[in-house]
Amino acid sequence: ERFLSNLGSCYGNLGTAHLDDGDLDEAIAWTRKALAIQDEQIKKHPNSVDYLERVGANHVVLGHLEFRTGHLTTARSELEQARAYLEHLKHIRPGDAVFRTHLADCVGLLSDVEIESSSTTLAWNLARAAVSEAEEILRINPKYHPASHQLARQLLRDAEISWEIGESDRALANLDRAEAILRQLVASYPELTGYRSDLASTIRAHVRMDSEIGRDQGAEARLREAASLTESALRDDPDQVLNLASTAELYCDLGAMISRRDEAEAQSLFSRALELLDQARTRSPKDEQIRRTMVQTLASHAEFLERLGKIRESLADWDRALALASGIG
Repeated sequence: ERFLSNLGSCYGNLGTAHLDDGDLDEAIAWTRKALAIQDEQIKKHPNSVDYLERVGANHVVLGHLEFRTGHLTTARSELEQARAYLEHLKHIRPGDAVFRTHLADCVGLLSDVEIESSSTTLAWNLARAAVSEAEEILRINPKYHPASHQLARQLLRDAEISWEIGESDRALANLDRAEAILRQLVASYPELTGYRSDLASTIRAHVRMDSEIGRDQGAEARLREAASLTESALRDDPDQVLNLASTAELYCDLGAMISRRDEAEAQSLFSRALELLDQARTRSPKDEQIRRTMVQTLASHAEFLERLGKIRESLADWDRALALASGIG
């Protein structure tokens, strides 16, 4: 039993490593191998907290992987299974902050699935539930910094959905709160690159929302700060393929922002964004998030080139964007 547990953990760790590297097929294969062992163990020991955590956490990982590859029905199924195990674990150990962090992550990912499925109200309710779970974890253990990180991520998710449904005050308040939490985490744990990446994502979301309501002051400086954060995260943790896409998004935003003022720098920023996305696509060709980011960046660059009168180059970008959007690029 102990050897099987160790083997299952090894398989799960291999799945997570491949997830970070962008090899989604291998990540899914290893995670399913881990679950094949752990599902059998949980049948024999349905109340074992160790087994409940492992099987629940790996179903969360698998749900995330299926979501990244665009398989929403499978992702929902995996995450609902994870939620059932983790809710049971919460009932057994209600005061364990570590276990409940998995549950908050699971509920947040379910919110992502529902927003992609156009179930906006359900997605918002799930996002609010994830925020509440993260807040409860911090009440249990205020010094558990992964819970602070989890809360900031859930606040960002809630803010994005709130903005889409017209709850702008709630969205901006949640972004302010998330940014304050993440700045403190980055200052306290500079070695943890995920905190830097999420701070950059929060800044980017805040700049976009401020721009949409006409509050553009300081936007360029904030985007440059965010890009610096993701570049540093990329240098320190080059295995995290999503850092490539996150950095590219920021360079694309910056390029579009300064395109009328400094054409040369804008072109440099777009070129850097596309270079990073080409790397990301090479490493993770089945990642839907990266594919969409590439389509959006190509479209922004095409519009920029069109304004410069470079029609042939612009059409080439549009052709590539359309091919990717159609799933044939």
